[in-house]
Amino acid sequence: RYYLHAYRLACESDQAHAGYVLRILAHQAFDLGHKAHCVQLAEAALANNQGRVSAETESLYWLTLARAHAAEQDRRQSLAALTHAETLIERANDDEPPPWASLGGPPQARLASQAGHAFAALGDLAEAEKAYKRSAACWNPSTHQRIHSLTLADLAAVQCQRGHVEQACATWNTALTGMDGVKSSRTKDAVTGMRSLLTPYRGRGIKAVAALEQRAREFAKTNA
Repeated sequence: RYYLHAYRLACESDQAHAGYVLRILAHQAFDLGHKAHCVQLAEAALANNQGRVSAETESLYWLTLARAHAAEQDRRQSLAALTHAETLIERANDDEPPPWASLGGPPQARLASQAGHAFAALGDLAEAEKAYKRSAACWNPSTHQRIHSLTLADLAAVQCQRGHVEQACATWNTALTGMDGVKSSRTKDAVTGMRSLLTPYRGRGIKAVAALEQRAREFAKTNA
């Protein structure tokens, strides 16, 4: 409801910003599993801004469309949207994007992160792992502690799903170190997701899993 209010307010002042709110609504749709509305919202956001904003800003909408198509398991359309977003980023000039368009960080970081999410949704875990590694490399853990740690958590989840459990535990350990002292619902969700993915490996005598479980319990206590 708040996003819908934001959209109506933005429509009265800035059509480009209104399109950005539609983009957020599209992200909320596939995060909540409302797949029937993902592509429609993403296409509306793109139509609202295509050709009216800078190339870098327009790439945001193509990335959202890529995620939306991935949520519907449309690999061809998703990859086409990712390619278009990358092309826009490569040809972007030095124009300063509006503040609301730069909230997600530098363009290469956004490209890698959204590609990782898209590939993960499509079940292409090998490509998702590559994309998340690129995304993590874009962030300085000293200055962007939270987003770097969350990206590592995404990377570790994919590594675990690929069966690389000890590698995933090492990545999760680095992520947990970065999450220390960070109060965030997303970090809590990342740790909850980690423990869920590790469930099949409990009781197998894997030292890395046992040690990580202990760290996760301590994290849950201090971040309750």
